[in-house]
Order: sequence, then structure tokens, then C-alpha cells
Amino acid sequence: MSDLTTVPKAVSGPSSLIDGRLNAGNSLNRSLRRGYERGMEDQLGALGLGLNAIIFWNSLRVPTAADDDPEL
Repeated sequence: MSDLTTVPKAVSGPSSLIDGRLNAGNSLNRSLRRGYERGMEDQLGALGLGLNAIIFWNSLRVPTAADDDPEL
């Protein structure tokens, strides 16, 4: 019976080529994901800025509207 712990070079060569391609793909995936996450952060920042502007505008308008309404 042959020793199964030794791996012939013909088998280990293509797997290292495949591993290199996988590493390159994973690196590309990480860089794309980072850009996507940065874009989401920018969108959330813009949403927060817009929400703050609406709240500020309402804080200016509500006291004026309350002064104009005699029932309040």
C-alpha cells in the first residue's frame, strides 16, 4: 500500500494556481465591498443632514404656527 500523506507535485501545482486566483478574487471582492460600504456611509450622512434640516425647519415653524392659532 502507498503512503497517502505524500502528495505528488502534479496534484499540488494546479491547486496553488487556483489558490492564487481565489486570493486575487477575494482581494477584488474586499475592495469592491469597501467602496460599496463607503457609498452607503455617504448616503446615510446625506440622509442625516436632510433629516436635521427638516427638524430645524419645523422647530422654527411650530412656534409661529402656534402663535397664529387662537385655539392652542
